[in-house]
Amino acid sequence: MTDDCIATIKDGVGIIELARPNKFNCISPDMLGVILGAVQRFAVDPNVQVVLVRGQGRNFCVGADLNEVKALRDSPGNLRQFLELGSHTLDFIETLPKPVIAAVQGFCLAGGFELSLACDIVVAARGAKFGDQHAEFGLYPGWGGARRMVRLLGPRRSFDLMATAQRVDACTAGDWGLVTKVVDDEALADESWQFCQLLKTRSAAGLLEMKKAVLRTIYEGCQSDDSYDIEAGIRTITGADAAEGVAAFEQRRPPVFLSRIGERKND
Repeated sequence: MTDDCIATIKDGVGIIELARPNKFNCISPDMLGVILGAVQRFAVDPNVQVVLVRGQGRNFCVGADLNEVKALRDSPGNLRQFLELGSHTLDFIETLPKPVIAAVQGFCLAGGFELSLACDIVVAARGAKFGDQHAEFGLYPGWGGARRMVRLLGPRRSFDLMATAQRVDACTAGDWGLVTKVVDDEALADESWQFCQLLKTRSAAGLLEMKKAVLRTIYEGCQSDDSYDIEAGIRTITGADAAEGVAAFEQRRPPVFLSRIGERKND
């Protein structure tokens, strides 16, 4: 654990909080280790249903600490280890068998932007700015940002965003599909928390099947293959959560789902 990154659990939500507000929440190797360890624990903890990633202060995150990156240039082994750790951490977040929500305010740039791309849902303050600044410093988004941008934005817009290092506002990011919901700056903490609470009311088993389907389509290009959808439909319809959902509908009450994602094994 490091004071620069705090991992906690509150009311069924696993929280990862970047805590270097005086340095724009830039990410150090130690912070990456805390983030990875936290999401690994959250993945198997049945008490965690949703994960929330947020930053302290006025900004979400501006990426890696350039002073530390500069020091790594003289140590190829440590540099490779840093990049591999960052890439592995964001890959783990992307494939986590639970929904991951990023609450973004202020600057969300470079490695911070890469972090947001790995999350399932991004709730952004209206004043937030998104962009990939690596080109400004002769660098490359080595934590998987380039491939995630292409999948979300397409090749031309992705290359433009990387090559120009332009910053786009939250509404533009929403129009482009980088942001799920734009809220007033002062409402970000409450709105992102309410989003977590909403997802907690859903069937954990059902959300897992949905996330797996999304990732499968993104990475395997299986839009025309309906066999997975049929099997996933059978698994959910015949499960306990569906029985509860139908009963709640008939009784005109909110459903109370019993499943926890961490209790299910990946198929």
